[in-house]
Amino acid sequence: MWPYIGEHYTILGLIKKFHFPQSAISCEQQRMLKFSQKLWQSARIGEVLDGNVSSINSTCSLFKSHPGRDYSTNSIPKKTCLYDFHVEHHGKVVNFAGWLLPVQYKDAIAVSHHHTRTYASLFDVGHMLQTRVWGKDAGEFLESLTTADLKNMKSGGASLTVFTNDTGGILDDLIITKDGQDRYFVVSNAGRRSEDTELLNQRLDEFNKRGKKVQLEYLDPLDQGLLALQGPIAARALQALVKIDLTKLFFMNSVETKISNCNVRITRCGYTGEDGFEISVRGKDARVLAEMILAVDDVRLAGLGPRDSLR
Repeated sequence: MWPYIGEHYTILGLIKKFHFPQSAISCEQQRMLKFSQKLWQSARIGEVLDGNVSSINSTCSLFKSHPGRDYSTNSIPKKTCLYDFHVEHHGKVVNFAGWLLPVQYKDAIAVSHHHTRTYASLFDVGHMLQTRVWGKDAGEFLESLTTADLKNMKSGGASLTVFTNDTGGILDDLIITKDGQDRYFVVSNAGRRSEDTELLNQRLDEFNKRGKKVQLEYLDPLDQGLLALQGPIAARALQALVKIDLTKLFFMNSVETKISNCNVRITRCGYTGEDGFEISVRGKDARVLAEMILAVDDVRLAGLGPRDSLR
């Protein structure tokens, strides 16, 4: 007997709410953690057998007293520009890392997962941090923080890269798009927003003190939306709405264009393993754009559940 979806997320929540250690752990803790990781992975696609909640609880108890990082937040949850759209489309909204986002819609997570693998699904990823960086030294600025080779990147090109600390440790993954001479567009993770902005602001201050020319702007998620269209028919679905030839927009390349009267940035990228696009759009146009994409045959809305399991 399979438990209800609520129990799946109870299992995920049991793990996420505890403070997991950043230092060394015992062999027994490591063994139990690996076992729990398997349960976590199966929970993400709705394949958790009854009785495993107690196993997760036992594992988490090993770490209860161990100091570590707290991934929860007590702040008032934030909304993307599509919050009302999700509610009206009967999305099951949850608090995800301080953001009110749909975990699923009418379809079960497993159904939505397989629909994305077969056709295409539309995701709201507007909680991610979108940043514009420009100025004569913008490339040098971003190269000082990441592993990307921006000097040799062509205009319209994009690179999956990482923010690093001074010892080479990874702080976050991100995608940098080159808009043209000395202009860049950055998308990084919502869960690392405070760490990323702190890193960027600190380095910006250092550059400014050295007389370097760099400016940046963090886009407000209510003013700028971000949609991800993912699946094997994603290109066919989007081609019905744009005048540009998407067969010439290769993976990790970006273009600014229009969909109807909406100004958009389309980047061919994604984390699902399928073909897909991320579309940055003004917040006031995001709802109209989402409805246009959904009107295309075989495109459905998808939430956090399948977004997680598809990775």
